[in-house]
Amino acid sequence: MVLPSMLRALATDQRMKWVWTELRKHHGDGYLHPARPPKEPVTDPQGFGMAFLFSYTFTIVQDTPYRLSFESRKEAEAARDTYSMMAWRLRTLGRAFVETLPPDHRNYETFRRLNSEDVRKLEDAAGVLEQLAQEEHEYALELPERDRGNALARYVSGELVQACSTIFGTPLYGVVAAIASVALGFNISVSTIRGWHPGE
Repeated sequence: MVLPSMLRALATDQRMKWVWTELRKHHGDGYLHPARPPKEPVTDPQGFGMAFLFSYTFTIVQDTPYRLSFESRKEAEAARDTYSMMAWRLRTLGRAFVETLPPDHRNYETFRRLNSEDVRKLEDAAGVLEQLAQEEHEYALELPERDRGNALARYVSGELVQACSTIFGTPLYGVVAAIASVALGFNISVSTIRGWHPGE
């Protein structure tokens, strides 16, 4: 669902007017930032590229909550530790079921048989949590030790940089800074985006 506030901002904000002017700016006999012709011929490749960039902005911003995970190694490690602790508690609870009666108790085998299904479920759940803990541990190793900026802004601007590179053959950091700032509702400088996505 397209957010009305975002649509209104992208359609009317002065920064977006600069974006469309920049992308329509001529240089010699063509555009300053010419759009690459799509596979299927269109009458106005430049307009088509601009329209695609406009609609793609909605897609990435709305998809972001489903794509983003942890922002820093610290948060991934915290999730790992939480999963590990929950698994330990479940396994401890499972052992408590079994060890309630001593092995030499006359009802030991009956008690153990009656609780075996519950113990198995606890063990299975603990196994799932331990797998999640391992995945978070591996993921944490790929993340920076400290947060290097807003994860949402990094993701959205990175997607826009790649889109501009694909459509116009250049990352267009200034254009990306303007679009991301308007779409996300807070200012992001060109230098920040260039630092997040160098050489793209």
